[in-house]
Amino acid sequence: MSATIQKTKSAMRQHRLSVAVLSAVGIGIAVLMLAAGGFSRANPAGGWMANVLLCLGLVVLAVSSACLVITDAFHHILPHIIMGPLAVMTLLIMLMAVIAGADGQAALWGLGIGVATGLVLLALAIIPGAGLGGGDVKLAAILAAIVAWFNLPALPFALLSALMSASVFAIIAMVTGRATRKTAIALGPFLIFGAWLALALSVVPS
Repeated sequence: MSATIQKTKSAMRQHRLSVAVLSAVGIGIAVLMLAAGGFSRANPAGGWMANVLLCLGLVVLAVSSACLVITDAFHHILPHIIMGPLAVMTLLIMLMAVIAGADGQAALWGLGIGVATGLVLLALAIIPGAGLGGGDVKLAAILAAIVAWFNLPALPFALLSALMSASVFAIIAMVTGRATRKTAIALGPFLIFGAWLALALSVVPS
């Protein structure tokens, strides 16, 4: 555990500019969603307090996502020191938002789909050669819960985007000789990319 924490701290120090830029991109998407009605599914009543909490949840996700992209891309780890607080904060903010007037049914759908996603991927992860780690399973569950909460119809798009971007990256890496079929590829950044792309779609009129 201490080695993982040390690697995480080292990655944050070495790539702090990248973390800052990625965090800013996520926060920018959150602000755009707030301004363009992207919270309408999670908070159809439009209460300002619920909207503030929803925006806070996305800010937490933005900063956590930026850190996880760096740690997974450079060290192939999705550390509990980031994942744990992200999961807890997501649950707390979801509960507080519902109390403040957000749609409880949307929150329950998010929680249910997050749990279901985690269970399905956990079953796949135990298959030899599946290439899924415990961190990938937990991250996918958290991201599925958040995407389903904000924009349930976009959840399949999030998964498809993650798989396609990971596949394209793997093909390019093999063609350029930087990887082989047996090379492990960090899945976390692609899961995060798909989730944020799906969240950004919340501003597109249905």
